[in-house]
Amino acid sequence: MRRALLKNVLLIMIAFGVIGCAHIGGSGALTTYLDQEALSLADQKQYELSLYYIESGHYKSAREKLERLVIDNPNFPDAYNGLGVIHERRGRVTLAADYFLRAIQLNPNYDTAIKNYGVLMCYVTGGDGIISMAKDQYQTMVKSRLYSEAARCYLDNEKYQQATDALNKALQLDTDYADSYLIKAKLDYKLAQYESAESAIFHFNDLNGYTEESVRLALILAEKRGNQADIDRYKNILVEQFQMTK
Repeated sequence: MRRALLKNVLLIMIAFGVIGCAHIGGSGALTTYLDQEALSLADQKQYELSLYYIESGHYKSAREKLERLVIDNPNFPDAYNGLGVIHERRGRVTLAADYFLRAIQLNPNYDTAIKNYGVLMCYVTGGDGIISMAKDQYQTMVKSRLYSEAARCYLDNEKYQQATDALNKALQLDTDYADSYLIKAKLDYKLAQYESAESAIFHFNDLNGYTEESVRLALILAEKRGNQADIDRYKNILVEQFQMTK
């Protein structure tokens, strides 16, 4: 059952796009990567076709197209993420993790690859394995994402002290990564630290914008305080932005 869940998560995540075109690495050097729009029209079509092949289970055809893409476009992180999905589906988890990590190294804000890597490694090695990778010589932003995913893994497995330690390290490395604050809000809620959880969810929303998950958690926290104004506000956001019924 757990294996099936992992596959379903990866199936959903491959459809998401990248964010931005460049970032400043931990060393201060500018690292440029390509998003889909920067590819030639022919390569864009090949990439879209590879996604269709992945979702329809034609992994050999998808792999061949993606491998050609990375030869011509070695800084295109989506292709590495796609190859990671393919190899995970075929049971080659070590190679899959390598491809996901390559995508993250090119674009540390590539949420799809980050979560794909975190889900896979949490299943294979647990939070300890992700921490071990985070201690390697990666740029600061990559290390922060890995510590954040380790915290998510520990939280999912109810290892709250390890989650706290990993999350503190993630936030020390990068205070601007939104997902760290969402994980912190969920962890603080589990620990009944409601005021801290509210502060964390505020930071997440400020950096990322509302998601259904963040609004639902904010609503629960407002209900804990009995703040009717906030309760009404978050209920309205769920209705207006996420088409949820009151």
